[in-house]
Amino acid sequence: MYGQVSESKFPLRRNSYSDETSTALVLRRSLQNGLCSVADGWRFVHYSRAAIWAGEDLSRLAHICGASVDDLNWSTPRKHGRGVQVFGQTFRLGEIVRQRRRWCPACLKESAYSRASWDVAALRCCEVHEQPLRDCCFSCGKATTWQSGNFEACACGARYDRAQDRIELGSFDRWLGRRLRVLSGATALSELSERSGFDDLFPNVDLQDAIDCAAKVGALLADPLAAPKITLKKGERGAFLDTGFDALSQGESGFIEFLTYLSGARSQGVASQSPSWGVAAAYGSFATWLSSKCDQPAFQKALQLARTHARKSITIKQGSAVFGTTFRRPTASLVEGASACGVGLRRFRKLAVSVDMLPKSKLQGRPASIPIRDVAKLSQRLEGSVTLAGAARMLGVGRHIIPKLIEAGLL
Repeated sequence: MYGQVSESKFPLRRNSYSDETSTALVLRRSLQNGLCSVADGWRFVHYSRAAIWAGEDLSRLAHICGASVDDLNWSTPRKHGRGVQVFGQTFRLGEIVRQRRRWCPACLKESAYSRASWDVAALRCCEVHEQPLRDCCFSCGKATTWQSGNFEACACGARYDRAQDRIELGSFDRWLGRRLRVLSGATALSELSERSGFDDLFPNVDLQDAIDCAAKVGALLADPLAAPKITLKKGERGAFLDTGFDALSQGESGFIEFLTYLSGARSQGVASQSPSWGVAAAYGSFATWLSSKCDQPAFQKALQLARTHARKSITIKQGSAVFGTTFRRPTASLVEGASACGVGLRRFRKLAVSVDMLPKSKLQGRPASIPIRDVAKLSQRLEGSVTLAGAARMLGVGRHIIPKLIEAGLL
């Protein structure tokens, strides 16, 4: 009955879930149909985990198992460049647990299938039942893998859906669990009434970036001078996720408080007369990481807050910097000055001439050098200003109308 025929279907195909991976589906269908092992199930469907990981089409598998191909494509992790793609999100390779099978006992008791969100390593607890996710037997301690022959009980006889005591969930586990439930289709966005200040600070941020940001902020709050790498060890990262997320959950005020603490703590450990003193020294590796996200809309608000904070709180002196640009000389080129002020080179030249920073005669030929002190003053004057295009969008008029409004004294 179970020959290797690609058009065959599993005789028993009870229940189908939108947040179940292809591996979990094959395991569940194999057990439902009384196959001797999970390997027999893979031979029956004529697929392999490696082929699915590499991107093999899942249409035939969905037909054999009686599932929606769209749901399988959405919930099944696939290799994507140097990362893993699932739920429309791209994670690092190590962020998706592939070998061990994790589960929430209370969820298994309600519906005996494996949720795709349990494969995200940063998720440590079930947000619905407030219980830690497990990956080994309650009784014998044996690790559960996708090759395990029983989905609901260990070989020693202990059931996986045994009740556990509730624990106090960390703020990050609660936030990540809710985001994953929405992405997996298990919960509608309208059902989640609570919104964290983290969502206001980083709107629609990718989950991998959220994990990195929370862990990095938590590590820096613990030791501002350590300058930890973005990719922390898994054992260390868990201790920092909640701390960092709590700070960022306060929104703008919490982020500014973090920047103030970070720059203040580092200024005591780094000589203020150092020629490299500036944002890079004040914020350390966090400034470098945040600057690398400048092309992502989710980080624009945080970047602007950081630039504003840097202009207000960091003393500009010889060899200093405005956020994102480090000057190691008393003077800066026009390109460096434009970058520090956050404008294009053409606009910066006009601005420099208008404030007598640069004579008109120097606009031709080789770019002139400008004292860093003057660049700092100009960047402070530009704080909060908008372009003609930006003003036009705010007022809902064409760009050509703005100069007329300025001339009439209305702007």
